[in-house]
Amino acid sequence: MRPTTLQPRRTAQIKSHFRSRLAVELRDAIEGQELSFDEVALKCFVTPSTLSRALSGRHNMTIDTLALIMHGLGTEVRVK
Repeated sequence: MRPTTLQPRRTAQIKSHFRSRLAVELRDAIEGQELSFDEVALKCFVTPSTLSRALSGRHNMTIDTLALIMHGLGTEVRVK
């Protein structure tokens, strides 16, 4: 195996970890707002279903969806 090639299982673990951490950061940003879930979705220009999937940490959302949610929340998300 070449050093630059990651095993499929490892890449899946990396992606899953990143999505989970991102979901935590988004949920933390939402907690500070005194809005209903539907109001947050509306403010983010996404459907409640899309927002729910993004917050689950299991959905592979697009960068465009992430940008809408971050803009709607007025926040930056940092994942370590």
